[in-house]
Amino acid sequence: MTDERFAALAAAYGADIGRWPEGEREAARRLAAQAPARDVLAAESDLDHLLWQATTAAPSHALSEAVIAMAPPARRTGGEILRWLAAVGVAGSMVAACAAGVVMGATFAPHALINVMTPHASPQAQPPSEETALDGGLGGDV
Repeated sequence: MTDERFAALAAAYGADIGRWPEGEREAARRLAAQAPARDVLAAESDLDHLLWQATTAAPSHALSEAVIAMAPPARRTGGEILRWLAAVGVAGSMVAACAAGVVMGATFAPHALINVMTPHASPQAQPPSEETALDGGLGGDV
């Protein structure tokens, strides 16, 4: 570490080497054992002491009100619009799902009803009687 670097770190972080960047502390402690670095730390220590004793007055109520009055009006961030669009998207999805259910029901329900209402032939079904609707129920060969 050079004397210039040491002086720059002392000016930026103060006389307490423990507040300096961690990677610089060991070299700074070695350099602080020499007279020029001790003089830099002594000067920075005086400044640190003055800064710690300095107080700031709280702003008056009038000043606070004046600053607030000068502030620009709040802008909309678009959050309300995004929430509204999200709600519309959810509602649209629900409507689409209901419509798909109605279409599926209308498409497959008639076939299901026909299958339920129509007797199916089974392997052990009785042979049809001699009398059929085609021959007018007269029996015999036509």
